[in-house]
Amino acid sequence: MIGSNGSTRWRRALCALLVMGLAAAAGCSEDETATGGTADATLEAPDADDTPPQDTAAPEDTSGEEDTGEAPDTGEQDTAPDVEEDTSPPPPQVTRFIVMGDTGEGNPEQLRVAQGAQARCDRAGGCDGFLMLGDNIYDTGPESATDPQFTTKVDEPYRGLKLGPPPADGEPDNRERMPIYVSLGNHDLGGAGLNRDLIQHYIDYAAQNDWFYFPSAWWEKKVGNVHLMALETNSLAYLGTKYDDHGQMVEGVLSSTDARWTIAFGHHPYRSDGQHGNAGSYEGIPGDLTINGGEFRKWIDEFVCNRVDFYLSGHDHNRQWFNSVPDIPTWPFWEDDTRPCNSWFAVSGAGAKLRGMKDRDNDLAFGEATLGFLFMEFHENKVVAEYCDADGNTEWTRTLTGH
Repeated sequence: MIGSNGSTRWRRALCALLVMGLAAAAGCSEDETATGGTADATLEAPDADDTPPQDTAAPEDTSGEEDTGEAPDTGEQDTAPDVEEDTSPPPPQVTRFIVMGDTGEGNPEQLRVAQGAQARCDRAGGCDGFLMLGDNIYDTGPESATDPQFTTKVDEPYRGLKLGPPPADGEPDNRERMPIYVSLGNHDLGGAGLNRDLIQHYIDYAAQNDWFYFPSAWWEKKVGNVHLMALETNSLAYLGTKYDDHGQMVEGVLSSTDARWTIAFGHHPYRSDGQHGNAGSYEGIPGDLTINGGEFRKWIDEFVCNRVDFYLSGHDHNRQWFNSVPDIPTWPFWEDDTRPCNSWFAVSGAGAKLRGMKDRDNDLAFGEATLGFLFMEFHENKVVAEYCDADGNTEWTRTLTGH
């Protein structure tokens, strides 16, 4: 017989077996049974470590504009000033020359006129060159390219001529030397102008001194808005030679240059109220012969009149500007027909010494036998011509606007 305590233990064991059986049938684990059965339906917030990583990439641009890699516009104004292209036209070109001949004495008068020329150039804002009209070395020219006369009669007197505008007050004058554009006179070639062997000495000297421009006996060069043509007038005025050679030079320049103005310059004058007088009757000898400038007169009539703007010369030691020159006779002369010559003519031979005026029946606007020089300023639509005294003071001026 089973006692009451044994019966109780047996009943408890049986109940435990029943509970375990029911739990196994329900698929419950021991842990789940231990924690109270089914999972709580309430969701708890995840721990911080369980938070999924955030996407740190920039948000997609939905503006429709291409990404240029530039910083985004914050709406602030750019404080850097805008740089605008300068489309204004360049300032008009102005070219200035001093013009004189018969200078080659190496005397105080030559130096004084040179200093006056520089003073005039500086007042104008600077010059571009010096047109040297021959008789650069009195009385018979140099014996070689190293002749000391080049130093005493060319280099030293004009060493103070400077190219371009003057420096500001108090600043050093570091300008280059002013170029000298050279033609030869009769005294440069032996006195009578016939010793052509001496031409080479000037060419050789020029090759050693870049401020002394003389590449050949006659030459042409554009400077600024002016085209220069230097003549070897000894051949033309006394021998009538090199006529076609000079003419071809002029034809070539006139057919090709883009310069606004043209100048032919040389030693012997076309017209002059001085001792030497007019081409075709030099020294007052009539006849229009070759030896007294007859062929030279014809050359000017053919190649300069109405074609070249200016012919500038020396030879007579004074200064003259012509209102006009006589009409050009046509050929044959007995037809008594003429045509005007509308080029401008000037004489500037007072750079170192003087010789008086002489009436040769010319129409002068200015004529003085005093030391000085011609100053010329070439603008696009006008030319200002001035005669200045030895100290650079303006004595006479004329503005030329075209023929």
